Amino acid sequence: MSTSRPGKYLALIPVLAAYAFMFAFGRVQPDMWQLVAMLAFYCCLGQAFNLFLGMTGYVDFGYVAFVGVGTYGMAITLSRLSGVEGIGFGALILGFLAAAGMSALLSVAVGAVALRLRGAYFAIATIGVNEGFRYLIEGARLWNGSEGIIFSKDIRMIFGRETAMALSTYWADVFVIISGRSDRHVRAVSEAIMSALNAGVRSIEHGFMFDCEIAELMKKKGAYITTNLTAFDPGLLDIPAVKNVPASLAKAKSASAAFSDYLDNMRQCPAKRGFHTDCVGSVAACNIQIAYEKHLNNEFFGPHTSLVTMTSVGGEIVALSGDFMNPYPDAKLGVIEEGAYADILIVDGNPLEDFSVVGTGDKWFGAEARPDSPETIRIIMKDGKIYKNARGK
Repeated sequence: MSTSRPGKYLALIPVLAAYAFMFAFGRVQPDMWQLVAMLAFYCCLGQAFNLFLGMTGYVDFGYVAFVGVGTYGMAITLSRLSGVEGIGFGALILGFLAAAGMSALLSVAVGAVALRLRGAYFAIATIGVNEGFRYLIEGARLWNGSEGIIFSKDIRMIFGRETAMALSTYWADVFVIISGRSDRHVRAVSEAIMSALNAGVRSIEHGFMFDCEIAELMKKKGAYITTNLTAFDPGLLDIPAVKNVPASLAKAKSASAAFSDYLDNMRQCPAKRGFHTDCVGSVAACNIQIAYEKHLNNEFFGPHTSLVTMTSVGGEIVALSGDFMNPYPDAKLGVIEEGAYADILIVDGNPLEDFSVVGTGDKWFGAEARPDSPETIRIIMKDGKIYKNARGK
């Protein structure tokens, strides 16, 4: 007859103390959230491994499924309770309960089958659980399928900006670790941008999540952002490659909803933004898209801001690559001044009055092929060497 030995649980005290220390350290040192998130995640994974292999002798590969479904439990709870006034940290407690409950339900279902097996058969069954769970979510599009749940705005509504930033930055790092191993995505992208800036990143590429707080931190850190504005094309959802493919259409709708405030926020709190094109298709198609990207820059932000984006800001971003990698180390780039690189375009017209003279196009898909060089660009000079001279035309 066995007797209970409370002393055997004393080993949990240093473990809990270690978790408390890591969270306190991450709270005091926000730049270290990513390290704290990684340490906490692997500590949890190690404990789960010990529970099975250390105490039962079973080899289990199903931990990620349980962590993933628990993460969904938290995300679903917070997104559903964001409209409840004054709930505050009560939502977090309910989220943990939902996470534990959903993981427990999954473990009961898995255990009913897997615990009948032994040895390698048990291990194989747990691998099947991971893959089966993933295909169930993606195939049945549970919780938005492979696109996941975006709930950063819900967190801010519940906890307020400052507390949400501390919580979400940590969660975003954990979710990156989880999603890289299980394809279960719950994203808090804007908070991840803040974390990256605090960690020393100077250029945010494909930056679609943007607000005034990010702009303020970018200014403080001397950072830049690049965004392909074709993602904001009013006719994006009508493009055949998007409209006719259900998965692509779902992703486009989800993404558009997530960064719907970008343009307004960029106008209200402008940051140093570089020209960016994410080309789709052939070289000819890319030329059309670049021309359309120029057109959208002018439509959204006006000619002066667009010219700065396409010239001097790009030069500053290139200079960030440092003395070793910078292909233009001897002088300034993106400006016209004595001593700078003689990279000059001469156009037929005033782009501040007619932006089309820089080679814009007002249509993307279905547009006619573009010329190799727009006719309105009369002279192209790079580092003092003339590559195009059409002054007489």
